[in-house]
Amino acid sequence: MSRAAGFINNNVAKNNNFVSETIVSQNLRGLKSEARLEELFFGLRIRNLLAICIQETWRTPDTLKNGNCRLFLAGLKKEDMKSNRGEQGVGISLSEKGAEAWKEAGSILHD
Repeated sequence: MSRAAGFINNNVAKNNNFVSETIVSQNLRGLKSEARLEELFFGLRIRNLLAICIQETWRTPDTLKNGNCRLFLAGLKKEDMKSNRGEQGVGISLSEKGAEAWKEAGSILHD
């Protein structure tokens, strides 16, 4: 068992208020199609994740919604891209629970 897992297990046993959430990071190598977007949101739900931090989205800045999940994208604007396939781009996808926490925190977006 890892040191972190031992710490978490010991704290759960001592403190019933301890809550563990999972955040994942993934290089997507492109998030251009609707099918890939659906797969991302499906992954949030089926794996019970709080958030997914994504890289290489190849998308322009945008905010998307799927049910109660959210996806916040940052990237190059179309006029700044050097290729037609897209390039760069990062994002954070929040599960329903993550989106609710963001809403309760004031729903702040930074440019």
